[in-house]
Amino acid sequence: MDSEPQLIWEDEDFLVCLKPPGLPSCAQNKSTSLSLADWLASYCPACRHASSDPNESGLCHRLDHDTSGLMIAAKSSEIFDHFRAAFSEGHIKKFYLGVVEGDVVSSLTLTHYLYGRYRRSKKVSASPTPVPRSSFAELSLEPVKKFQENDLTLLKVQLKTGFRHQIRAQLEAIGHPLCGDALYKSSSSGKFQISSDLYPSSKREFYLHASELSFSHPRTGELQNFISDDHPRVELL
Repeated sequence: MDSEPQLIWEDEDFLVCLKPPGLPSCAQNKSTSLSLADWLASYCPACRHASSDPNESGLCHRLDHDTSGLMIAAKSSEIFDHFRAAFSEGHIKKFYLGVVEGDVVSSLTLTHYLYGRYRRSKKVSASPTPVPRSSFAELSLEPVKKFQENDLTLLKVQLKTGFRHQIRAQLEAIGHPLCGDALYKSSSSGKFQISSDLYPSSKREFYLHASELSFSHPRTGELQNFISDDHPRVELL
């Protein structure tokens, strides 16, 4: 089912799973709705004790509500701390697939300064120059497929840094917001329905999928590479 998380890989230290779109990573504000963290706590009780916040259930990073894809959960505090540091220090390679408005014809590297990440703010803004309380953000993107009839492009995005809404904010800043992402000024909001091989019946605001994670195993040092191929389809409503 589209709404069910999927276990991709597991060993004694951590597991990798797929979060479907529409499922929160963690419950917010004591919400009664289910989250990926709830699923993890049920599947692997050890995850619940991996961090100081039991509501995280060992999740070492987050994905937005409508974003799908690969996520890592630790089974111990040692492994949790390792992965958190690895994400913070840029030792984990992260790739995403996203459908954006307009024709992106060449690969690009984007650098901005993100600001506005405050508790009451839903939106993050991207500036080409530093502003007060901003953080440097970098990503690269590569066009994969052109949806000619709809003036949309499928991109492969590599995050070099990792901030809330980073991809969404930086794509808006160059005039190619995610298709349907109303918060980030998509003019196509409500005009298209995007489904995919992995989630054929899901209805989400925009298509963004965490498709690849690459890192060294925290205990053995061996290279771990996880890929979740997906192929989005665009329909005009």
